[in-house]
Amino acid sequence: MEKYLIFFGMGFITYVARSVPIFTMTEKISESVKKLLYFVPPAVFASLVASTINQDVDHRPERLIALVAASVAAIKTRNILVTVITGMSTFLLLSLKIYI
Repeated sequence: MEKYLIFFGMGFITYVARSVPIFTMTEKISESVKKLLYFVPPAVFASLVASTINQDVDHRPERLIALVAASVAAIKTRNILVTVITGMSTFLLLSLKIYI
């Protein structure tokens, strides 16, 4: 029972910490802040991808090849779904070929 109380308590605290600034904001967000916030998701995604690739590219080069394929798909299509499917399918095919 104590674990559930801790779990829901932390969820509540997280919800409050994220929702209070949204509900208490009285002014509109300025255009300069909106322009800066526009780049947050791609920057976070790029840092996650870079750290994952950097971990074991020596042992698993198919990760780097899948990254290149996904990058080409992202530049050509500008569609996140196509990018993810391209990267994951390339990684899957290369992993199966290497390890079977």
